[in-house]
Order: sequence, then structure tokens, then C-alpha cells
Amino acid sequence: MEGCFSVCLSSFPSWLCVGADGSPPRAQAEGGCSKWDLIIGQEEVHRHVVGTTLPERPCCGHASLWWKPRLYQELEGPTASSLWGQAAMGLRCGIRTTKCQLLVTSLCVMLLGLSIATLSTVTHYGLHFTLISNISLESSSYRVIHHTAFYFGICLSMTLILAALLSSAATVRESQCLTAMGFFCFALAFCGLIPAACWRYMHSTEVEDSMMDVYDLVYEEVRRNTSSFRRHELTAIHEAFLCCGKHSPFGDTTDVEHETCPPGQEGDAEQDCLREIHNFLKKYMDFISTLLGVTIGFMVYGMILTSFLWFSIHFSSNLERKGRYVLRER
Repeated sequence: MEGCFSVCLSSFPSWLCVGADGSPPRAQAEGGCSKWDLIIGQEEVHRHVVGTTLPERPCCGHASLWWKPRLYQELEGPTASSLWGQAAMGLRCGIRTTKCQLLVTSLCVMLLGLSIATLSTVTHYGLHFTLISNISLESSSYRVIHHTAFYFGICLSMTLILAALLSSAATVRESQCLTAMGFFCFALAFCGLIPAACWRYMHSTEVEDSMMDVYDLVYEEVRRNTSSFRRHELTAIHEAFLCCGKHSPFGDTTDVEHETCPPGQEGDAEQDCLREIHNFLKKYMDFISTLLGVTIGFMVYGMILTSFLWFSIHFSSNLERKGRYVLRER
């Protein structure tokens, strides 16, 4: 037999040469193969990196082709891949899935950022909130809450929009730096949302109480006829909230309601202003709570996706290699 694949099998009792036609193995001495040449060649092939030229076969007089390890025997042609190549393909599939999810998440985060910016603007410049803020005293807690909520919402919306932009760019370019920056923005927004959510549930009635205190102050001053300017402010509150007066323990509110209530609402018990303020704020704060919860969920999901994408990009540089073995003649 003219040629053989020189195969080093540690499980066999001796070093053997296997015939190219699949015939039974023969002793190595027949082909003149050196045992130590085969040992060195075996070690070189096991250290071989897919994508580079296969190490030259050892000097074996009757061997026409250089053998390859069993791991690669069935992977032939220009698109041959090792098990590492298959792992790289699986990793690339995972990266593609992560990129698709991150793109959708970035779009949702962008919409959330725009929603929070719009909500903050409405809260700051809306008729109901602006009216109460202008009427309240300088030392009123409502004025502090009003301005703080606006600036916090604007900063949070800018952080969310920046996180969405960085994540989208990192997804398209597969950049580790952009991915890390996107993760940082998600984490920063998450750290800001947690205290906001805690404050919302621990001080759930503080905004309502501060607005009702402003209304009570204006109403009592009008009832005592101490200020004509307050009468115009009370009328503006009644028109904004579509309500009329309140149930007073003193029972002498008819004149106040007659002078300040909108036409057709005077004496309507269902249009109590304290109740209307309570209902208005309850709907508004419930919407804010839902928005905070959804945003926190997307922040956690965004941090998971960006961290997974960063590690995938980092490790794929070593796994994503493909090549084929080159047959070399002596």
C-alpha cells in the first residue's frame, strides 16, 4: 500500500499507520515512520488554531497526505468548521437574537423617555398645577414638589433617550465601548427611578395634601372677606377643576359659592372641590406609578441585554474563526 494516514492513537498499544483505503492498521516500521515525529506532529495538530495552515506532516516515506485529528475528519471543503466554529456560530445566533431584542428595547425606552418628558412638561405648565403653584405661598411644600418633579423628569427623560441611542448604536456597530456606555445609562436611570418609586409610595398623599391646603387657605380667606384678589383665585380654581366650594363645618358657604362658582354648579354637592382634587390627583398619580413601574422593568431588561451583548462581543473574537486544512506535499 503506497500511502497511509499516520494516526497517533493513545488508546492503541503501539503507534500505527492506517491505510488510506481503510485497510487494517500496520506496524509503523513498515512505512519508516518515526515514533517521535508522530508524537510531535500530534501535539502540533492539537495546538492548531482553526483558520491557519495545518502544520506540515512528519517525515513518513509512504505517507502522501498529512493526517488531521479525528475532531476534524468529517469537516471538509472551504467552509469547514471545527467544533469551535460551531460554538462560534451558536454564539453569533445568540448575539443576533440579543441585538434584535435590544433594538426593540431601545425603541421602547426612547418612547418612554419622550413620554416622561411630555408628562414633566404638562405637570409644570399644565393649567391645574400651574394655577395651584402660583396661588401657593413661597414656603408651601407644593411649590417645592412642583419644581423638583419637573427637573427630575427632564433629567430622567434625557438619560433614557441617551441610553436608547447608545444601545442602538452599540447594536449596529457591535462596539464594546458603546455597549458599556449604554449599560451605564440604563444603570443610572435605574438608580434614579428606585428612589422616585419609593418616594411615590412612602409619600403617596403629600401632593394631594399640599394642594388641598392651598385650596383651604384661599377658600377661608375669601369666606372672611379679607382679600378681593383671593376671590379671583378661588374662581379660577373652581373653573379649572369644574367644582364648586366644599363642605364646611361652619355651614356658611352659600355666599362664597354664589360669588365664585361657575354658572350651573352652585350648590351641587357632587362638585365638592376637595373631592374633585382628590379624584384628579389619584388618576394622575396612578398613571405616574404605572409609568415608573414599566420604566424600571425596561431598565432591568436593558441592563441584562447590554451586559450579555458586551460579553458576547468580547468572547466571540476568539471563537468566530473558520478555515480549512491545506494538503501539503513534501
